[in-house]
Amino acid sequence: MDLSIIIVSYNTKDLLVDCISSVYRFTDQLNFEILVIDNASADGSAAEVKAKFPDVRVVSNRVNLGFAAAGNQGLQLMRGEYALLLNPDTQMLGAGLAKMVKYLKDHETVGIVGCKVLNSNRTLQPSAFPLPRLKDLVLSGFAVGWTPWGRRIQRLCSRPYLPRKEPLQVGWVSGSCLMIRKKTVDLIGLLDENFFLYSEDVDWCIRAKRQGWSVVYYPDAAVIHHGGQSAQQDLALKISLFYKKRLYFSRKYFGRLAHLILRLVSCFELMTKWIIVAKVLRLDSDEKHARLRGYHHALGLVLQKTPTASDPRVPDSPNAA
Repeated sequence: MDLSIIIVSYNTKDLLVDCISSVYRFTDQLNFEILVIDNASADGSAAEVKAKFPDVRVVSNRVNLGFAAAGNQGLQLMRGEYALLLNPDTQMLGAGLAKMVKYLKDHETVGIVGCKVLNSNRTLQPSAFPLPRLKDLVLSGFAVGWTPWGRRIQRLCSRPYLPRKEPLQVGWVSGSCLMIRKKTVDLIGLLDENFFLYSEDVDWCIRAKRQGWSVVYYPDAAVIHHGGQSAQQDLALKISLFYKKRLYFSRKYFGRLAHLILRLVSCFELMTKWIIVAKVLRLDSDEKHARLRGYHHALGLVLQKTPTASDPRVPDSPNAA
C-alpha cells in the first residue's frame, strides 16, 4: 500500500463527496486507501460515503472528537507507507498525490511535504510558513479582519512564503493537504490531541524537524481548499478554539513566562473585542451573540491556570448576550 488518505469530516457531506470523487479521478497511479473519520456529523455524511464509495473505510464517532483525535484514529488504522491528511473541503487538481509520494521516495530526509493550495476562485492560498515566534502569538489576537491595521497584523503574524516554482524547505505546511511518512509518525508520535482543532499541523512539523526530518513545500502538486467549512458552522466555537490552542501552544513551546504574558495580553484583547462588538460594530444579532459568547467563553479559558482541550463546547451564557 503506497498511501493512506485520512479525511476527518464534520457536517460537510457534499464537499466530502466531491473531495473523494476528485481523489479517485486523479490518483489511479497509486495503490491507496481512503479512511473517512466522521465526527458525529448530523448531515448523513457517513451514510452517504458508504453508499457512494463502498471501498472507503468509514469510522463513525458518536461525538465530535476534534481533528487531532480523529486524525489519530485514521493514523492507527493506516496500511500505507505514507499518510495524507486531507480536509473534506478540498479537491485534487491533477496527479498531485502521486507526485508527492514520488518526491518523498526520492528524498529520504524529508518527513513531511505540503502542496500548493488554491482558494475556490483559484487564487493562491498561503500554505507554507516559517516557524511561529512568540511575538507572532502575541500579535495574532489583534489580527482582526474588520480593520485595515488588523489585516496588516495578520500578514505580519503569518509571514507566508511567496509563491515559487521549486520545492522549498519551510517551517511548517498547512494540514489541509499534508503528507507524512509512516516512519516519521512512528518516530515523532501521533497528533497532539490537546489541539482540538488548529495548530496540530504546526506542532507536528516542529516535532518532525526536531527529530532531523525536513519539511518541504512542493508546488508541483495542488489542491483547491474551500476553507474552514466545519469551523464556520459555529463562530463562537471557532473563537474559543483560537484562544485555547494559542495558550496551549505558548505553554508547550515558549515556557511559563511567555504563557503568563500571553494570558494577560489575551485578557486585554478579549475585553477590547467585547466592547467593540457590543457597542461599536453594527452586526446582525446572530453574529453579535455568537461573537460575544465566544469572547465570554474564551475569557474563562484564559483565566484558567492550565488550558485544556477536554471540552470544546461553548455554552450559552446570559452574561454574553
